[in-house]
Amino acid sequence: MNGVACEQKIGDILLASRIINENQLHQALKVQAQTGGRLGSILRDRGYVHMDDLLDYLGKQSGFPSMNLYNLEIEPSILNLLPFDKIKSYEV
Repeated sequence: MNGVACEQKIGDILLASRIINENQLHQALKVQAQTGGRLGSILRDRGYVHMDDLLDYLGKQSGFPSMNLYNLEIEPSILNLLPFDKIKSYEV
């Protein structure tokens, strides 16, 4: 895993890549401080970043490839391998 990428925060990565600007990051961090939640989700919900861009940069941050599961059909037999409570608790 790429140790350098993991040390960088997603907001900093998106800012450095000019996906978002400083004002957008500041506003999203303010919302996060007030309501909690994940910064990437807040940025997406506010329309500052597209889901595909967010996934791409989250992959860069973690050092793992990413994919948009909303665009993927998963066979029910695969979904049934993990109990629903585990799916929910692990946010799978």
